[in-house]
Amino acid sequence: MTGMSDASGTHTPNTGAPVGADLDGLDFKEDWEYASVVGMLMYLAANTRANFVYPVHQEARFTHRPKYSHTLEIKRIKRYLKNTKDMDIILHPNEYFKLS
Repeated sequence: MTGMSDASGTHTPNTGAPVGADLDGLDFKEDWEYASVVGMLMYLAANTRANFVYPVHQEARFTHRPKYSHTLEIKRIKRYLKNTKDMDIILHPNEYFKLS
């Protein structure tokens, strides 16, 4: 997808700083489609792992005109997923968990 099979992992999906438009930044020049990768990450975030929804949605804002800095953030999210691929969110319902 983004050619990062040998990349090292990271413990956080983003740097913590807000993602900006980076109008003067370098252009996006990768051999993968930015919008397609963002779409895949949005699917994963919405359906499997809620802990990286915010960083993915931050990057989704720039699908119309991604820059190199946005590429780095996407790659960081992928490194986070690689590092945490064995983590799950498991809910064990009992009589105390009720939907109202």
